[in-house]
Amino acid sequence: MEPEVLSGLIGFGGAVLGALIGGATSLIATKLTLNHQRDQAKEAHLLELGQAATDTALSELIANGEFLGSSGATR
Repeated sequence: MEPEVLSGLIGFGGAVLGALIGGATSLIATKLTLNHQRDQAKEAHLLELGQAATDTALSELIANGEFLGSSGATR
């Protein structure tokens, strides 16, 4: 085999291998980014649920306090 052809094949093989490694690295980085975004969305959703539960409990406490205050005043 001619040295020029062999050199060209090695160069082409290196380019293909480099593209594969680059593509795999890009996919891994994308997966890590998506996992991080999913974790952040899950955390935000849990905070939102906690806030809604807190608001509901506070509203019920206020309503109960008003009820107990109004029923105690009529006695």
